[in-house]
This record gives sequence, C-alpha cells and structure tokens, in this order.
Amino acid sequence: MSPNWQKPRIRKKSPRNAGEWLRHCKGPVRGILEQSQALLLLQKQLAKILPEPLISHVQVIHIRHDQLVLAADSAVWASQLRHRRSMILRHMTQPGQPALQRLEVKISPLYAPPLIRTLNRQLPAQAGQHLEMTARTVDDPELSAALRRLSRHASAKAETDTNR
Repeated sequence: MSPNWQKPRIRKKSPRNAGEWLRHCKGPVRGILEQSQALLLLQKQLAKILPEPLISHVQVIHIRHDQLVLAADSAVWASQLRHRRSMILRHMTQPGQPALQRLEVKISPLYAPPLIRTLNRQLPAQAGQHLEMTARTVDDPELSAALRRLSRHASAKAETDTNR
C-alpha cells in the first residue's frame, strides 16, 4: 500500500422525515398524498359538526362531484348519520365546489375503534375458603396441595384489597 492512500470518506446522511420526503414526491405517490390530506381535512370538518359519540364511529371514505361517502362501524351509527343527512351535506360542501346532493353511508366494521376488555382475574376470598375446605377433603395429596396453593393466592389478594 502506498503511504498516500486514505480510507474513502463515507458521507453520512441524516435520516429524512417521511412526511417531507412524500411532499417532494411526484407521480402517483403525490396523488395519493394529496387525496389522503383532503380526506383528513374532510374528517376534521365532519368532527366539527357531529357529536362526540358519533364521530368516533365514522370515517370519510371519499367525496366525488356531488356525493359524500362515509363509513360507519355499525348499522346503529349508520342510521344516526342518515338521520343527519341534510345537515351533513349542508356543512360539508366545500367553498368553490358544487353543493353536495347525495350522502352514501356504508357499514364497515374495519373502521371500528378497538375494544378494550379488562378481565377481573382476582379470586374472591370466599372462593379461596371453598378451595381450602375442598383441599381438606381430597385424598390425592398432589391435588390437595395444588388447591391449598390456589386458596392462598385468593387469601393474599383479599387481604391486600381490604388493606387499601
């Protein structure tokens, strides 16, 4: 190797923001971005005119010529939208655009907000007492020991709940 040889410098580029990159794209990607931004604005506009329990179950699908298409996550919410048809069409008409004449409401469970289920996994104190009594009457020593261990968990939870 020659003494003048240097390791080539690699120019490090900082990561680019995806939103910034998309704003500078052209072609079909640009069209998709513009359409998604328009739908987002329509969704925000719809949120201003619909009450809170309803808006969380509704999504703007598209707007074309004189028709607005909305998706509701169940028939109940779709019915609420249909009931408010004239008010929605009146408020969703864009300035400089022809007035909206039709509202189509589709039922699409895909837009349903996720359900959060919490399970109560605590064993009541009374169940722990029943397990202890059962453990005393069982002849199998392994089953009896397992029932006693389980009953101790119920007792410990019941004591910590009463001390709070």
